[in-house]
Amino acid sequence: MSYRYGKTYLQCALQYSLSEVLSGPYLMSEFQPDLITMVLDKLQPDRMRIFVVRKKFEDKTNIKEKWYGTDYSVEDILDSKIQMWSKCGENENLTLPEKNDFIRTDFELVTREVDPASLPELIKDSAMTQLMFKQDDTYILPKACINFELISSLGRSEPVNCNLMYLFVSLFKDALNEYAYDAELAGLHYGLECTIYKICYVICLGYNQKQKVLLAKILEKMTTFKVDPKRFEIYKEMYTRSLKNFSAEQPHQHAIYYTSVLMSEFMWTKDELLQCVDEMTVEKLDAFIPQLLSKLYIEGLIYGNVTKQIALDIVETVESILTTKCNTKPLLPSQTKRLRELQLSDGSSFVYREKNHVHKSSSIEVYYQCGLQQTQPNMLLEMFVQIIAEPCFDILRTKAQLGYIVFSGVRRSNGVQGLRVIIQSDRSPEYVEKRVEAFLNSMDDYIKDMTDEAFQKHLKALVSKRMEKPKKISGQNSRYWSEILSQQYNFDRETVEVEFLKTVKKEDVFSFFKDRIAVGAPYRKKFSIHVVSSVNGEKELTETNGEKQTTETTEDGNNLLPSPELPPPMVVTSVAEFKRDMGLYPLPRPYIDLQKARSKL
Repeated sequence: MSYRYGKTYLQCALQYSLSEVLSGPYLMSEFQPDLITMVLDKLQPDRMRIFVVRKKFEDKTNIKEKWYGTDYSVEDILDSKIQMWSKCGENENLTLPEKNDFIRTDFELVTREVDPASLPELIKDSAMTQLMFKQDDTYILPKACINFELISSLGRSEPVNCNLMYLFVSLFKDALNEYAYDAELAGLHYGLECTIYKICYVICLGYNQKQKVLLAKILEKMTTFKVDPKRFEIYKEMYTRSLKNFSAEQPHQHAIYYTSVLMSEFMWTKDELLQCVDEMTVEKLDAFIPQLLSKLYIEGLIYGNVTKQIALDIVETVESILTTKCNTKPLLPSQTKRLRELQLSDGSSFVYREKNHVHKSSSIEVYYQCGLQQTQPNMLLEMFVQIIAEPCFDILRTKAQLGYIVFSGVRRSNGVQGLRVIIQSDRSPEYVEKRVEAFLNSMDDYIKDMTDEAFQKHLKALVSKRMEKPKKISGQNSRYWSEILSQQYNFDRETVEVEFLKTVKKEDVFSFFKDRIAVGAPYRKKFSIHVVSSVNGEKELTETNGEKQTTETTEDGNNLLPSPELPPPMVVTSVAEFKRDMGLYPLPRPYIDLQKARSKL
């Protein structure tokens, strides 16, 4: 507890009884209009004291404060001023706020479903909409979470369309601020986001009574939205600046970004988006919005204090507004396909190099692709990451002193996963990568020699981490919603994967490591991103780190792990040509049988 909050709690404890310590400063137990009137009657100009702090008064003071030496003056307010203020009348802009229609009046729980599903279930599937539903039976609160993603195919057709989608969502959120303020005060929250193939996620969290009203208003305003030219120029300039400023971000963020660009089937780069920002105009955006909303596919999840019929009514409202206002038609099934991940070949090793012209540090991300997400490889990879986390930091950060940012973990994207090691360092990326390989090579004996007691300790730690329950209904909603966004629909993932995890043996993890990650592994697939600083010049950087590469010791004289001999990687010079020659992983199959679920509707 911080000193500030500790002090506040102590003050409350001294002023209120123990039962009122938390509510004392906030909860009003009695309405006293005469007391309110008495206080308001005393708010008169002749009882006023004004404090003015300005630099322009620096030479016009005549008193010095005793303790801090602050210069100040004290003057009486002129009677003429007091009289003028007393007769000024009412200001029409100073009024009480309008009634907040979003304030909840019904705190009852809805009728319980007769045969409630333990996990989200499919309750609607049409050409335009797929809706999952789950009535909350854990938190038992008058709250709900409404999630919709509106999928469009326009963002992938041209980079300018991607820019226009981003500006549309940004400007629309800006226009909603004033209207949604009352909803926020009443405990209703919404979120709007934009990606390359989705207009936005429409997420409403909070008390469920007025959620449908808020959602309907958001969609009505979105379907009739007109661009404010002044706000357009402001947000266009902000967006352009953010694209340009990407070059100034930290090198490790660049490494993460370039890994995503190279591993994804399709992704507009920052440069491609920046090249066409000048094409964006108010007229183009006004024409683009109805085109964007004319063809959509909707996926949704409604979870919380709602019934199945209420959920169906909500999605019916969404469809009705879109079809009535925009004549929205469903996308073709081929237009709703998700992006896939590039599949590296067994035994391959690639490197891609980019320069950073702002920071003195360089960075790498070394990615070892391990295949599709499934229960068994998911748990073996997570267990391996759990085991190497502490020695990775100790050896590469503390002993080798490569830099302050040293991270190892799981990378998952488009249903494909692997081990990633990210390091930001003043040393050259080639040198740092050798240290990473030396570390991984040492994990052979480390895992082989690990005692059963040490292995079980790691296993229990991971089981405990995975089985931790979300504290709030919004946390559970995020878990369910992420399964829908990934199209995997494993709504009971924690239970399913932990049940398998409990059966994992040290030999299983070791075999996984030797098959997919270790030096010389038959199914090893490696891609390295080198972000090289050019601040001090490439020659100086190479010479400085070259000296350190030959010593194989740390700066304090400790011996480093020996680097394994590796064949030279294939250098990627063109992202487009690299992707042209690569295969793609299939998308992971849904955990549930969607065809069977559809047949029951």
